[in-house]
Amino acid sequence: MPVTLPSTPLASQADLDALAARVAALEHVVPPVSVPSKTGTYITKVTDPPIIDDGLGQWSLVAAADPTLGLQIAVLGAMAPPPPVLDGVTRNVTRLGIDLVGGFRRIVQQNSSANWYSTTAPGAAWTQIAGPDGPPVSGIYKVSNGFFVDPSGQRFRPKGVNVCYRRLWGDNQVDLQRVSLAALKRAYPQGLNYVRWACHGENPLPPSSDPVASAWVRDLTGAGIIVLVDLHYTGNAVDPADQRSNQWLADWATWGRSNPRVWFDTQNEPHGSGAQISAMMKGQYNAIRATGNPNPILLCTGNPGGELQGMNPADFAGMTNAGFDPHCYGWMTPQWPQVLSDLAKFTSRDGAMPAVCSEFGDGGGSDAQDSNWVPNVQTALAHPGGFAAWMVNWMMSPADCLWAPPLDGSAINAGFGQMVHDAIVAAS
Repeated sequence: MPVTLPSTPLASQADLDALAARVAALEHVVPPVSVPSKTGTYITKVTDPPIIDDGLGQWSLVAAADPTLGLQIAVLGAMAPPPPVLDGVTRNVTRLGIDLVGGFRRIVQQNSSANWYSTTAPGAAWTQIAGPDGPPVSGIYKVSNGFFVDPSGQRFRPKGVNVCYRRLWGDNQVDLQRVSLAALKRAYPQGLNYVRWACHGENPLPPSSDPVASAWVRDLTGAGIIVLVDLHYTGNAVDPADQRSNQWLADWATWGRSNPRVWFDTQNEPHGSGAQISAMMKGQYNAIRATGNPNPILLCTGNPGGELQGMNPADFAGMTNAGFDPHCYGWMTPQWPQVLSDLAKFTSRDGAMPAVCSEFGDGGGSDAQDSNWVPNVQTALAHPGGFAAWMVNWMMSPADCLWAPPLDGSAINAGFGQMVHDAIVAAS
């Protein structure tokens, strides 16, 4: 039977115009970017493109009407009509992004107090967190041909600073809150990839269960910065079986077993014979490795003299992923080439062992600059194995102080502080 087509149009022009208007309206509802942002994407300015969540909601930064509130967050749901809805509980936001939190993708923000928060969807409550998991790292940092290489196999040269943990001397008030990731990034907006965390033995050593300490380490490593957990005892080399030292290192090694950016440093500048020192290094190395942690371990030498020649090569021969941490101050500058030559004689199962100069300064802990501080600092900054300068949160003195008041990374001391700053931010 033939089909009879209607003689009148299916829709009037008015109907078509109405349909076109509806399509145009929908075009404003559908986000122009229909693909969720990649994990680890962050924005910091109102002009940055929005973060797209997994439900295709758009998250942007906007200037608060009240200038004291800084930047706030505005959200446009996937099918919501514009304009975006202001999230009124947010304020002073410095970073907004999408990242892993406990293995799950979440919208995250950090504020000017360096506190982190995450949420699951537009309109959901914000939950304070220690920080995002950080970019996933496949593999670990390893020793190769006398240097460290990153998980991709590229040579890794540490460039960084030292940070104290609640020390007893100086102003006795500086703690990790003053050296937050935000403060470190304020001082060194690029290039910083290494922080030696000096935990003094005369203080109660912070356990990995310390929420402030573990959050600080997680925050830095999540931003791609190596944290060298340093047993900063001063004095004679402890016994290789010293329980307090070995248990503390093992505690942090267990905690950081799955985080390739947590490294370890044996007892700081030990005194004693070479045999005593290398035996101590082996004991602390074994305590870390017994946890199953494969990350790099640096073996801190004394203020070098004859002890280097007296160290036992057999103590290092069975080690893997280990290097040395020689320090360089003014009185050592003339013998620095000999120090490196002496250390180069020791080998591990990986062959040649790296040397990272993880402490140096312009005064050696004194209140006055060394007369040869400039060539000494130049020597340390040029060391091919990398460097970490002493000290960020140090008492205000004429020497060994990188930052100027208010000691929050906003002001760099002239001379020594500026030299270190320029070396860190320079392209490698």
